Amino acid sequence: MRACGGRAACLARRAELVSPVRCSMRHCEPRKLSGSRRARSRSRASARSGVTHSHATHSNAEAMEFIDRLWERTHDGLLFANLDDFDRFGHARDMPGYAASLAQFDAWLGKFLPKVAPDDLLIITADHGNDPAFRGTDHTREELPLLAHYDGVTGSLGTRETLADVAATLAEFFHLKETWPTGKPFLDFKTPKARQFRMKKGGIPPGPAA
Repeated sequence: MRACGGRAACLARRAELVSPVRCSMRHCEPRKLSGSRRARSRSRASARSGVTHSHATHSNAEAMEFIDRLWERTHDGLLFANLDDFDRFGHARDMPGYAASLAQFDAWLGKFLPKVAPDDLLIITADHGNDPAFRGTDHTREELPLLAHYDGVTGSLGTRETLADVAATLAEFFHLKETWPTGKPFLDFKTPKARQFRMKKGGIPPGPAA
């Protein structure tokens, strides 16, 4: 996700919605990739409000191609992508297909990361678990993956109480006037460097250095 003032990909640049993205993690069905240059996504909406564009896709490979294209042509906003092959193979309990999709995504991600600038935010997560080795076709109760890439920050995000923490983090990233009502941000964008970036991109005067 490219971060605020830049791009965010959840994968989050303007509001672009690409459907299907998923991520890799054992016993989970990652499928949401959000990134921002302030934020990237796949969607539809009016300028500076909601989703400005949406792009229908039929496979993870097609969705990742769209992400690459949109990332290059937009400079701020949110790009949200849904990689739906993980859901399809997970519910079908197709372990070879699931494993191949993870390998495909991992290979693509390795090439995509160098395109993510320090002031971009990339978030990879999922909406539910789905163990492809478990009986039946319903969702399973695995914990979800949550990976974030921003400005070289490293460390554990811990076990979050709610997936709404992703929305709260994006709200902080884009410096929304009101605090997001549910969830807690898992990254701090109030560092001197972040304030300088906001001034540069959005014309918001930075506060005193911490």
